[in-house]
Amino acid sequence: MARVSADYTPGHGTTAVDFMAARNVREHAAFMLDRLRPGLRLLDVGCGPGVMTAELAARVAPAETVGVDRSGGQFAVGRERARQTGLTNLRLLEADAERLPFDDGGFDVVFSHALLEHVAEPVTVLREFARVLAPGGLLAVASPDWGGFLISPPTPTASAALERYEALQREHGGNPRVGRQLSADTVAAGFTLLGVTARYECYADRGRIAGYLAEQLDADGSEGHAAALRDWAPRSALFAQAWVSVLAVRRD
Repeated sequence: MARVSADYTPGHGTTAVDFMAARNVREHAAFMLDRLRPGLRLLDVGCGPGVMTAELAARVAPAETVGVDRSGGQFAVGRERARQTGLTNLRLLEADAERLPFDDGGFDVVFSHALLEHVAEPVTVLREFARVLAPGGLLAVASPDWGGFLISPPTPTASAALERYEALQREHGGNPRVGRQLSADTVAAGFTLLGVTARYECYADRGRIAGYLAEQLDADGSEGHAAALRDWAPRSALFAQAWVSVLAVRRD
């Protein structure tokens, strides 16, 4: 089977893991929280450190919640969060999104946040999500769309740095503008849409998001773009990212 996942542009260094661990379900999974209830078997694909996975596990307990990611080295953060909160229904394991190690129909909910922009063939991965969902199971996916970035002031150097990062992600096999095609891909994968939403995430700490992106540019050898982004951040007034979220159910 050909690999359909792209290289993961942010990497799994300390900066990237800390950045992902700062996310929470109140902001990043709000579009599906009202559909969760105790007893639902939940799978989080591309769970990263597992912090949001732990939050979701608390909402569906006592049913098991499983988080999977290609890099298990970051799971210590989520496991510690589970220990601190007394969760006993959370399991984190290494797995590829296109080859999930689960039986057909084993989950009631599949959640995936900030993954499909790093996938070369989103429809193939979404079909794998459909396979592990029970009939009528809920799919909840969210991805950014870099075509909707808003920055102020829009300096030539900062804009060029963001364009270089977007190009880097494409070179790695991903699609930083997958958000706009998310609903069509979901339907193509065998789901019935329940709803599609779009929102902006405004980063209060522009230095943090700029530093997170600049680190990947440094690793790529684009030090000039990285320096320009770091220099711009303290003088910025707005850094906003567009996100698209889709809710759907598996078609039988």
